[in-house]
Amino acid sequence: MLLHYTLALGPILRFGAGQDGTGQDSAREARESLESMASAGVLLMTEVGRSNSHLSPRTIASHDPATGGFVLTTPDAQAAKFPTSTAHPAVAKTAAVYATLVHGGRERGVFVFAVPLRHADGTVPPGVRIVPAPETTGLPVDYAAVLLDGVHVPHGAWLRDGASIDADGAFHDPAGSPAARLTRPMGVAPPVWRGVLTADARVTPAAFP
Repeated sequence: MLLHYTLALGPILRFGAGQDGTGQDSAREARESLESMASAGVLLMTEVGRSNSHLSPRTIASHDPATGGFVLTTPDAQAAKFPTSTAHPAVAKTAAVYATLVHGGRERGVFVFAVPLRHADGTVPPGVRIVPAPETTGLPVDYAAVLLDGVHVPHGAWLRDGASIDADGAFHDPAGSPAARLTRPMGVAPPVWRGVLTADARVTPAAFP
């Protein structure tokens, strides 16, 4: 519940609002897929060589002026994401991918991208590599390592949260700076903790009748 609704669907609702009608409304398609349960939501935030946070991800989203979209790349194995509930091939997956946006040769801050990670037939999009992790008895939640090797996504996959790239190619961000932008993607955290507390409140009476 936490993964699907608060960490995958949550960023789409919070940061992708108002992006329909662009002709590349990937955010709307991702939302419909998650809301209908046609795909399972996963979170690609934590990287192998980093802490369990969105701080300074080395996964890059490079703006492609030719298409208006972006190219997602994990530069090496240390930048691989290691999400839960991702490896099993029998379920379609839609990911909220945290990446550092690069535009005009400059890092513009951490943004979230809505990316189809696995199709219903078990195949993955070009450039996506999902490596199942060894099974564990501690918490068996289908771990994997995910690498993105030049994955092309349309402009609408960018959950831009008010930021924009205009027709002349200029980048605009109401957050004001990459440092200020860093605080925005974690706006989904309060619903996560409320969900945890609600679940705990329901489980505890059942565990101690």
